[in-house]
Amino acid sequence: MRLFHNETELAAIISHELAHNIRGHIKMKKKNSLLGGIFGFLLDMMIAAKYGLNTGGEYTKIGMAKGGMVYSIDMEKEADYVGLYILALSGYDIEEVPNVFRKLGAAHPKNIEAKYATSHPSTPERFIAMEKTVEEIKEKMEKGLPLLPEEKQ
Repeated sequence: MRLFHNETELAAIISHELAHNIRGHIKMKKKNSLLGGIFGFLLDMMIAAKYGLNTGGEYTKIGMAKGGMVYSIDMEKEADYVGLYILALSGYDIEEVPNVFRKLGAAHPKNIEAKYATSHPSTPERFIAMEKTVEEIKEKMEKGLPLLPEEKQ
């Protein structure tokens, strides 16, 4: 909250999180985590059966954590994209919204390096994608087209 100084900046974060809910990302992450946990559990059981070792469920935990990360970066990209449409449809000026995420990047500089961005796109990648989305939305507005996100395959 200390990074944001006006209603639009706060709305940008809220619309991003709302987009996660609208697109069912939380449900997908839970499903992926469960599937990963099942594979980990099977490995825990196999090790116990074959070697008589109690892993303490470590592979189940690892499987759940890794499973929860599947498609995570794609979900973040989609939430950025859909979140901008939510803001535009709500009447906010979206022109400066990419800078909100630039502020987050400046506050957490390790996110600039892709190797640290295991669950989110890197800050530069995110900024460029959001600028493209702003242009896409502005073009639709100028042409009088419906403000609906494109369904990306």
